[in-house]
Amino acid sequence: MAVNKPLSSHDAMELDKDCSIVLELSESDPFFDKKKKLLQDMGFSTKEEIHVKRSSDPNWISTSLKIMLQIERIINSDETELYFAGDEPMDMYGHRNELEALNSILQLVESSLSSAC
Repeated sequence: MAVNKPLSSHDAMELDKDCSIVLELSESDPFFDKKKKLLQDMGFSTKEEIHVKRSSDPNWISTSLKIMLQIERIINSDETELYFAGDEPMDMYGHRNELEALNSILQLVESSLSSAC
């Protein structure tokens, strides 16, 4: 049975380190201009850096993940989704897009954790 001991001040500081997760639209994307416009319409740039603190408020983390998902949905949009988006950001995404967006976020989070931020 493991006993939870209090964190030393050094361990507490390590847990409170900032991490950054960068979401970037590749300039080689064939739909770069359309996706860039959609991102800008939503108030984002083609390269967004999300700062995460391990001790952040759960509501803030939830909001950050929702923002990351919005950005990744646009980045992972295909030609059909972009066509039906028109000039307005999309409310509906295909299953493929949703899975790719979630997978992209998961990979970014795993990469950040493995590099110990």
